[in-house]
Amino acid sequence: MHYKLLPINVFYFFLLTFFIYLPVKAQFVSKFGSYGTGNGQFDLPISVDVDAAGNIYVVDYQNHRIQKFDPNGKFLLKFGRYGAGNGQLDYPTDLAVDIAGNIYVVDWNNYRIQKFNSNGQFLLKFGSQGNGDGQFIRPSKIAVDIAGNVYVTDGPGPNNCIQKFNSNGKFLMKFGTYGTGDGQFNAPTAIAVDVAGNIYVADYWNYRIQKFNANGQFLSKFGSNRQFAELSDITIDVGGNIYVADYIIKKFNSEGQLLSGFGYPVTDGTGDGELNSPRGVAVDVAGNIYVADMRNYRIQKFYIGPAISKPNHIKGSIFNDKNADCVKNADDNGLANLVVIAQPGNYYATTDSLGNYTLAVDIGNYTIQQVIPYDKSAFIKQICPIEPKTHSVKFTAYNDSVVGKDFANQISIVPYLSVSVSSDRRRRCMTNNTTVTYCNNGTADATNVKVYVKLPEYVLLRSASLPYTQDNDSNYVFSIGSLAAQACGSIEIQDLVICDNFEIMGLTQCTKAWITPANDRTASDAWDQSDIHAKARCTDNGRVRLGMYNMGNGSMADSSSFRIYLDTQLAFIGNFKLAKGDSLILQVPANGQTVRLEADQLSSHPSRKQSFVTIEACGINSNGTVSVGFVNQQTQEEEEPEIATECLPIIDSFDPNDKAVSPQGIGNEHYTPTKKALDYVIRFQNTGTDVAYKVVVVDTLSNYLDISTLQVRAVSHAYKMTVSGKGKPVLTFTFNNINLPDSTKDQLASNGYIRFSIKPKEGLPEKIIIKNYADIFFDFNKPVRTNITFNTIYDIPLVVVESAKLDQSIVCKTTNTSIQAGISRSICEQDTVVTQAIVPLVGKGRWKLISGRGLFQDIENATTIISGLAYGENIFEWSISANSCGSDSLRAQITITRQKKPNTPIITQQGTENLVCNIVGSNYEWFFQGVTIDKHTQSIQVSQAGLYMVKVSNQQGCWSDASAAFKYILPCYTTNTIVNAGINQTLCEQDSIILQAVHPMHGRGNWKLVSGQGEIQDTQAANSLVKGLSYGENVFEWKVSSNTCIDSLKALVTITRIQKPITPVITQLGADSLVCNVVADSYEWQLEGEVQAMNSQRIKVDSPGKYTVRVKNQQGCVSDLSAPFNYVLTSTESYLSTLIKIYPNPTNDKTTIILPAESGQKAEISVWDALGRNIMIKNLISSTNQYKAVFDLSSEKTGIYIIKIQTTKGIIFKRIIKN
Repeated sequence: MHYKLLPINVFYFFLLTFFIYLPVKAQFVSKFGSYGTGNGQFDLPISVDVDAAGNIYVVDYQNHRIQKFDPNGKFLLKFGRYGAGNGQLDYPTDLAVDIAGNIYVVDWNNYRIQKFNSNGQFLLKFGSQGNGDGQFIRPSKIAVDIAGNVYVTDGPGPNNCIQKFNSNGKFLMKFGTYGTGDGQFNAPTAIAVDVAGNIYVADYWNYRIQKFNANGQFLSKFGSNRQFAELSDITIDVGGNIYVADYIIKKFNSEGQLLSGFGYPVTDGTGDGELNSPRGVAVDVAGNIYVADMRNYRIQKFYIGPAISKPNHIKGSIFNDKNADCVKNADDNGLANLVVIAQPGNYYATTDSLGNYTLAVDIGNYTIQQVIPYDKSAFIKQICPIEPKTHSVKFTAYNDSVVGKDFANQISIVPYLSVSVSSDRRRRCMTNNTTVTYCNNGTADATNVKVYVKLPEYVLLRSASLPYTQDNDSNYVFSIGSLAAQACGSIEIQDLVICDNFEIMGLTQCTKAWITPANDRTASDAWDQSDIHAKARCTDNGRVRLGMYNMGNGSMADSSSFRIYLDTQLAFIGNFKLAKGDSLILQVPANGQTVRLEADQLSSHPSRKQSFVTIEACGINSNGTVSVGFVNQQTQEEEEPEIATECLPIIDSFDPNDKAVSPQGIGNEHYTPTKKALDYVIRFQNTGTDVAYKVVVVDTLSNYLDISTLQVRAVSHAYKMTVSGKGKPVLTFTFNNINLPDSTKDQLASNGYIRFSIKPKEGLPEKIIIKNYADIFFDFNKPVRTNITFNTIYDIPLVVVESAKLDQSIVCKTTNTSIQAGISRSICEQDTVVTQAIVPLVGKGRWKLISGRGLFQDIENATTIISGLAYGENIFEWSISANSCGSDSLRAQITITRQKKPNTPIITQQGTENLVCNIVGSNYEWFFQGVTIDKHTQSIQVSQAGLYMVKVSNQQGCWSDASAAFKYILPCYTTNTIVNAGINQTLCEQDSIILQAVHPMHGRGNWKLVSGQGEIQDTQAANSLVKGLSYGENVFEWKVSSNTCIDSLKALVTITRIQKPITPVITQLGADSLVCNVVADSYEWQLEGEVQAMNSQRIKVDSPGKYTVRVKNQQGCVSDLSAPFNYVLTSTESYLSTLIKIYPNPTNDKTTIILPAESGQKAEISVWDALGRNIMIKNLISSTNQYKAVFDLSSEKTGIYIIKIQTTKGIIFKRIIKN
């Protein structure tokens, strides 16, 4: 591959010599080089640059190397050779030297940039083949700014752009697209950067030099095909002067004014100062100019004199002033992408990501202002400067700068929703594309966002890119949910214009979209809360019913105006004043004309000034046709950003690349109201033979349009938009990687469109004309220019046109405001109903059969009888007059649905215990033995034998008759295989016990008394209490089923009740034996409650105390414990007994007891009556030789009393008689 040498155009040569050839104003100084491959020789030297020390670097193109010379042209070194490795070159095309002496080389055929130090040592490389960021297709020229940033031109070729990198090769940004507009390129073949950071690009086939700021924003341009013939290279001196390598070297000032030129463009001329295809130019700080004289294989040095002027700069920042101190503090965020204008001249600049801007201007006085976009003015408010809201700057010389021209703003944190809709066409019988774009242009997230779309009458939806539902009015509803601040989205709809009606050709179809929730607005205190809506429909008699409705929350405080237009001619003017919820109805004879109603809101309405509605093709005119083409002559777009409307005519063929405007304007002059936005649509289609990979649309706006009101509504594909230009704003829409198929392969997908709106400036001269067109670039083809639209900005006087004039008869007086036809209902089988409509306040009503069947007894009676109903839905309409116009009525419908009852069901048995209804229904009612049971399914499980019936209902609630009775018989199958009544038991005396049988595996058991006695508490409980047992054996039977029929298993249990022995009595035999009076099987003796080892009927005892005994018989029953027997030792000496004195005995009252000293020191004397009760007791302690105690028995009964004397020697008993 070889470097393409751009061809010489002889025509341009003659233009050059005839029009712009200037006297030589540069002095030839020296030259060096010749053809060859040796040191200091060249094979096509095509670029030259100079470092800070004056060393000269030359690109030796076909030798694939770079050569370095000293300021006198002496060879110093060379580096590079053919190849693709590091430091190797494949046709290098340009180089640039940074302030550190590093060398950047464009390695053209390797699609990369290589960096070397001043000695030619390889440092790094970046770039590869492609059209992505940091990739190249035809890298040709390079420049480095004072910050070390690298700029590379990529063209001619498909990229046609400038890419910016840092000194390490990191991609930073790119700008430029293919085209002829400002900021676009057709082969960028050279680039240079001045000391202020401005970028100059040689735009080869557009024959011009374009100037950009450091962010790639277009600033200015100069040149034409008369001024340039072959733009090969450019360079800039320290004074900002521009040197261009053309057929000669030309010098311009920074504003593009030609200052001088030198070098003779002589073919094969080899003389000093003669040039043969100069391809490169460089200038050093001293003003010496070096030219790569390519076809003479040499470098020539010239001197042209000192450098001159540089532009002036205005710098500042636009920011969110959080504390309102008019100073940009560290936490004050800059506002990006806002436009700044310097006037006069309309120099434009935009803020960068930090909110900073730089305006390059000429000498003069300037006023600087920021432009707040119309759609952001609700929440961005300028607070500084305030009076005036502009900055003033004056320059009297070049190379000056003014800083600090800041604009402070305050931002409200609110969401701000908008929606737009655009379709590529409305072509009959064809699928069309409709894009609904929704945005939150505010500063806070929006929640519960929904987008609604209403398609026109003859358009059907085929598919949508988002899921949707339909509301009661058949509008398509798309639930978006949350929408972040500054976020947008789109809904792609494919729709179809119906095909079977040729008469719709030319009719205008309006698609409407709206977004909720509505934006918050601060209403004026003067607003009365009224909100007027306009509606229209075509009635059966060919008249148009127009309505104005107050749907606000308040009544109108004053009257307002309305207007009716017929085919855009003013036909009627009237006033109206509506209470809350009230309406004004009009009926207009349309006769096929386009009818438009405009109703003015009161001036204090917060969001719009007017409501309007347009209806087309109602009725026909005298020729049997309808008027078309009038809808878009007047405004159809709503004022609120939350509502959007687009109206397009139905067509069969069209120009695929065109420009349209709405409103088009009335009449041949296209008269358009002064304050209405112009809604532009640019449509484009790839009608070529291959895919269009890139499309660029350039739209140069009129200077009469207000750039602050620009709003991009909808765009068919992903895009990037820039605003540039001087005087006239230029919109550039770039569709990179659009991959638009050609129309022969995919007719639908080959289309695209752009929709934007903008308002005319205020205060324009009357009837000023605004024209507009667009250029469309498909890849590298010549641009396709659209048709030219124009609007004459003029408010037509509100004077009724006599030929279209309507009279007052069109105003309808209200008769009835509400209607009710009754309640729709379903009936089962019956074929007659009575209607329940409401009688109208004025006039009569009338019934009408809509569908089904039914005979009215009285068609004008609100509560008539309807008979002969058909099965299914029978729809009836009740209509009453709504106003005095007669043909306008209120209508309401009821639906009477006659249902068939289900067939009578039949019960069948399934398996052994399931009954099934043969009819599938909605509900079931089962009966057993004629009683409803709690079962409601088609199949039920039963366990009881008997008669079953069922009824079934359908989904409409109709019940069948009851089925015939089904007799269910229990089947026989084994239930239990064993039975256990528990263990036989013997009870001692107790007369109750809990029976303990084993519960059956299936069903229940049953207890039965076989013999003896016993009352069973629960005969079916396995563990049941039985009471009242008799002595002896009591036999019980436990029975369980062995199957589901009559067989059973039985088991017996015997409960034997035994009497316990009688309570025994203890007697004493002799001095040391005790005897139990009961003969028993065993004995249990106790002394003072402790069980003794003795177990015979008679025991010998040797310890005094209380003895008891219980006995057990042979059945194990134990008697109660005997009464205690107090045993006293009787071994005490008899002489002690003789020494005890008791007197008197018998006694009537008192008696005295005296004990001898031999009895011991302690004694206890107690008195016991005949019943064994202790009635008196005394403890005696003797310190003498005897005890003495006196007992008073005077209060006791007559009888014998026992005296018990307990001493340490033993116990002695005495008797005393009480008289």
